[in-house]
Amino acid sequence: MKRRGYLIGAVAAGALLFSLNTNVQAATVPISDNATSYVRKGNQYRFYFKAPTRLTVATKAKYKILNTSNWECIPYKGKNKNTKVFYLRSGHYNLTTKSGKNVKIKTSATRITKIRNKLETFSHKTYPLETRFTSAIPIKIGQTVTGMTDMYHTEKLNTMNRYKFTLNKDQKVTMNMSVQPVYENSRSNIFNNNDIQIVQDTDYGYALNPWKTKGTLKNGKYSWNLEKGTYYLEKGSARGRFSFKLTSEDTNALPSTPKLTKVSSTEDGIKVDYTKADNATGYGIYAIRKES
Repeated sequence: MKRRGYLIGAVAAGALLFSLNTNVQAATVPISDNATSYVRKGNQYRFYFKAPTRLTVATKAKYKILNTSNWECIPYKGKNKNTKVFYLRSGHYNLTTKSGKNVKIKTSATRITKIRNKLETFSHKTYPLETRFTSAIPIKIGQTVTGMTDMYHTEKLNTMNRYKFTLNKDQKVTMNMSVQPVYENSRSNIFNNNDIQIVQDTDYGYALNPWKTKGTLKNGKYSWNLEKGTYYLEKGSARGRFSFKLTSEDTNALPSTPKLTKVSSTEDGIKVDYTKADNATGYGIYAIRKES
């Protein structure tokens, strides 16, 4: 009887030791995207979205949401300091917290496809599948344009949005843009950078100095001095939400036209001498292709 009692005691002690070790180890816990749950330090709480989703998180806990590449997702401001909103592509995401004890967290998820018309100025069907100048979307000076870039399976990687606008006279055109990418800047620069380019509608496709933005941007501004005519505005492919508006004002700072003083042939091509132009920041030589 003593031996049997001893063996039972040993098994019970081993079970208790195993139970203590199990509680210490970190766990991956599935969490509902539409519920109130509790989170604590040491665990990973996993979400899965079949489609692009707007996720609202309300909690007093300090936390991070990361994708499967461990890129931290950037939160948008919510209705108060304890509420954050994330715009996420489809896939798996992990939430981790620094809180040492259980903290309540409330989550609410909505597929972006259900609210897309509220988030984008133009229907996604309006954007051409091929980014050609002939299929650019017409916009007007003073119009606010909102949208989302590279968030859907129907979009190709590094999607370029292209718009078209016309000036009836020489103007200084200013672009005010806000961008909210999906991921942190340090890990995913290729998905957070925007190259904004304005190209004049001419036979030689003259492109002006580009505006390059990186990461999160709020009310960033950049200006171009443009002569009367039609222009194409190309927006880069940072993943996430964006908003921009073009405004214009009269200007006297348009570059003057340089005069060619001499054109001569060389072994390497053509040498061109010209006079300096007022207000010019650079020069370029363009060949106009004429139809035979």
